[in-house]
Amino acid sequence: MPIDANIMHSVLQWWDESGVDVPDIKRAAARKPALNTASLSKTPLKTGPRVSSQLAAPKAQSKPALAQASAQMITSAQHIASAAPTLDALFKAIDSFDTGELFASAQASVRPRGAKDAKLMLFGDAPSPQDELSQTAFSGANGALLDKMLAAIKIDESACYMGHICPWRPLSARGASPDEMALGLAFSQRLITLLQPDIIIALGGKALSALTGQSGITKLRGQWQDAEFSGKTVSVMPLYHPSFLIKKPEFKRDAWHDLLVIKDKLSS
Repeated sequence: MPIDANIMHSVLQWWDESGVDVPDIKRAAARKPALNTASLSKTPLKTGPRVSSQLAAPKAQSKPALAQASAQMITSAQHIASAAPTLDALFKAIDSFDTGELFASAQASVRPRGAKDAKLMLFGDAPSPQDELSQTAFSGANGALLDKMLAAIKIDESACYMGHICPWRPLSARGASPDEMALGLAFSQRLITLLQPDIIIALGGKALSALTGQSGITKLRGQWQDAEFSGKTVSVMPLYHPSFLIKKPEFKRDAWHDLLVIKDKLSS
């Protein structure tokens, strides 16, 4: 099947930024004006029917109100998630779950995107504000870069399923807390059990810790880890989160190496 010129341009651009030598003849064939990421970030996103056009500002809460999720809430989430017999039932359980003060600023849960029958899954820690507005995982600049990274190893939405450990946007701009991750993990574990992937890519240190119990993505990136979900062992690859690579492009070369390791695993 012919390769779309836009996809080829994005892949070559990603390779170039990652430090991969790209033949001049291919570069010339795919040359286009540089992507204006500033204007891209301003492009309005489509919103779901239940989400307002503007994000609500986080409510001012007292310290007790921002305390850790109770053990009872996490246990309740585990029981509810494990009782969901299908993916649709699980999503309905997520939508109706009362998170109390833990996700007080979240306006809607964010669904994964991609192919539900794919053997490759990707997990970040929690949705961004752009994800919440679109109600779709990995929207905006993070999603654009992630799509480009996957396209470089010939993976698109038809071959993977990507979402977040936490289906709700966290209160803090710094990302999900350990208790927010623990609550979201109850539902993500059930998602993994229902879909039965063979390979999971953990995007960022928080996702790695939630899925494997291990920390230190700089040390562990590029190395396969084993994680067990409902009796099935799944291979987990730690990979830098796209948001980190946007801020620290010098690490794209390491990410490219890790993508090649994933490609080899998928081909074996």
